Amino acid sequence: MRLGGVRVTHAEVDEYFDEIGDWMKNDIRREIELARVSQSPAGVRALTDLGIPAGGGNLLAALGLVAYTEALGLLRIWNRTTPHSCGTPSECFLAFFEKMAGGEYTIWWDKWPGTGGKRIYDVLRNGLVHEYRPKVDSEFHIGAAEDLGLGEKDGVLIFRVAPYYRHFCAELDALRAELGAMSDPEIPPPSGASRTGKGAGLGGVGGSGESGPSATRPPIVSPTSSPGG
Repeated sequence: MRLGGVRVTHAEVDEYFDEIGDWMKNDIRREIELARVSQSPAGVRALTDLGIPAGGGNLLAALGLVAYTEALGLLRIWNRTTPHSCGTPSECFLAFFEKMAGGEYTIWWDKWPGTGGKRIYDVLRNGLVHEYRPKVDSEFHIGAAEDLGLGEKDGVLIFRVAPYYRHFCAELDALRAELGAMSDPEIPPPSGASRTGKGAGLGGVGGSGESGPSATRPPIVSPTSSPGG
């Protein structure tokens, strides 16, 4: 598979999604399934016998999901701009995030007063990547039964892994179809190798004026990370 800002065939775009896209899906699904198995005593015993702690890594899964959101947004921006541009890290994040669930995530964020006027990229993505916690008080659950991956309770931001994952996977498939419909899709170059000299590249970590230590309390992670918890 040829990567790095060169024209590729549709078969190679499919290969990209079959490999990298499936890695993204499977890594998060593994944590959700571990949480599901941990709901029963038999499941806990089975995991213990394998030397695996019970529960799923919901905070780790959330970090992965917001990082993947930015990485896939880069593909969308790169293929929508002429000449090609990586855009800024926040533009990449929003290019994917704003399409998820038909825009319901953006609508929810814009209506929630707990943002303090801050961008979701700064609060959620930068907070998790740089500090392993958002820049507002937060809780993390698998939350399989809820309709949306973001919510709030008493002013606290709630991140629900399972519904965010469902909408993420749907948008990943939509992006694959979008690129597949193009006559000349491209894979962006890696960080630092852009032909335009701009942007962070696939998987790049973007900076922010608000990336310093936050004054929020540590995020609450449900003890068993169980679905619906």
